[in-house]
Amino acid sequence: MIGSLKGTIISKDAGIVLVEIQGIGYEVTLTKKHAKDVVIGSTASFFTHHYIREDAVELYGFREREDLSVFRMLISVSGIGPKSALGVLESADAYEIKQAIASEDPKILTRVSGIGNKLAGRIILELKNKLVTSVDVGELSSDLDVIEGLVSLGYKRNVAKEALNGVPSEIKEPAERLRAALKSLGKK
Repeated sequence: MIGSLKGTIISKDAGIVLVEIQGIGYEVTLTKKHAKDVVIGSTASFFTHHYIREDAVELYGFREREDLSVFRMLISVSGIGPKSALGVLESADAYEIKQAIASEDPKILTRVSGIGNKLAGRIILELKNKLVTSVDVGELSSDLDVIEGLVSLGYKRNVAKEALNGVPSEIKEPAERLRAALKSLGKK
């Protein structure tokens, strides 16, 4: 498996870049928004997913490890291939996609051609319990983030919501609300 690449960009075309590493050129498919930022002649690094099927061997590249993680989660869902997963990552960043799945909001997913309400529902159903991320209290901005933080720590969503509902309303800062919810969960 090829897990990452670092080399010189020698060409790019419609979301595919050619990365040369010690005389070997690797075709790497990127989201279109990342491909347009790549400069021919520059050195670039990508986290990669090596996709193998009967009729093709493809590399998909990502600047952020989190994007690669979301891509792999998406393609684990029946009916979602690499092209659809890239489409989802073009429509929103990894954090927004995770929030949409966790809050069971299909809007971001249905923006992508080929993903209707039924498939978006399947994605949400299969992935909402797989979203395990570390909690960075500096990035918390809402009660939804606090709930997701608690879920990522292993608490069930209904338990997290209940704990957050028990936090006094005078505590406004999300990081403080998270701490208070964790404190109440520790007493149970």
